[in-house]
Amino acid sequence: MGYAMASQLRLNIGFTEEELNQVFEGMRLAANDADEPADFQDAVAKAQQIYMSRFQVFQQLEQEQALAVAEDNKAAAVAFFASLDEKEGVKKTDSGLYYEMLKEGDGKSPGLNDRVKVNYKGVLLDGREFDANDELLRGTNPFKPDALPEIQFADTIEIVQGVLTNFVV
Repeated sequence: MGYAMASQLRLNIGFTEEELNQVFEGMRLAANDADEPADFQDAVAKAQQIYMSRFQVFQQLEQEQALAVAEDNKAAAVAFFASLDEKEGVKKTDSGLYYEMLKEGDGKSPGLNDRVKVNYKGVLLDGREFDANDELLRGTNPFKPDALPEIQFADTIEIVQGVLTNFVV
């Protein structure tokens, strides 16, 4: 419970050990229904000032870390897509969607207005799954359908558009 409360109160933003002890002591007093300190209003104003100052520094650090991660991710994505241009069997559509036939099915190709059941798994470049769905319908799926007219029922294709995705139709 204490961890959850500290997380909710954002007590991880750089308070000193002394400041944390003051916070916890004040929480104990309030929880035990002690009388409000005489300088309570002044203490509230000071606490808000300290908290906001620490929070602004914390936010700045978080933003800098997020930008560094984003730059690393962008570089990895650029390298990944450059490798797709060289990979045999990978086709690229005019819209920039890459796809590769992993297993050919047999049967007719679905038409633009046909409803198809798609087993879908969205995977990040590092292999972590971020989404999956086994009932996406053509026309409502989040990827451009320009590779889909070339596939047949029971094909297994890999589609790449910003993220790596596997489809089985």
